[in-house]
Amino acid sequence: MAEYATFNQIKETGATVKKGSKSHIIVFWKMFQVDDKETEEGKKNIPMVRYYRVFKIGEQTEGIEPKRELEKFVHDPIKEAER
Repeated sequence: MAEYATFNQIKETGATVKKGSKSHIIVFWKMFQVDDKETEEGKKNIPMVRYYRVFKIGEQTEGIEPKRELEKFVHDPIKEAER
């Protein structure tokens, strides 16, 4: 699994983003339940959406390395299925 960080998180560690690197967008959302006297249930769900621009640690950064080792998957395909 790859690791990502925002520009500010990378900067805080003393590392840098490689010149010309393009960020990826990560979307975070969740529903908040708030009190609402106008509804029968007395509760109302409100969506919250945030997005962050992140960079892949290791490939797009200098001075910081991923904390995890990527697992290498050895693929032994079935010849008949591959055709």
